[in-house]
Amino acid sequence: MKKTNKQPYHFWQWLILSIARIKRLYFLAWGIVILLIITLYKTDIGAFFNKVW
Repeated sequence: MKKTNKQPYHFWQWLILSIARIKRLYFLAWGIVILLIITLYKTDIGAFFNKVW
C-alpha cells in the first residue's frame, strides 16, 4: 500500500496562485472581497448573518 503525503492546502495554494497569475481573475477576486466588506460595513452584521443562516 502506497502512502501519500499530500498537503491538505494544496488546492487552496493552487487556487490563489492561479488567481494571482491571471490578472482578470485577480481583479475580480479583489472586487468581490471589497464589495463584501462594503456591504458588511453598511449593513448590520448580525442581521446579515441571520439572513444567511
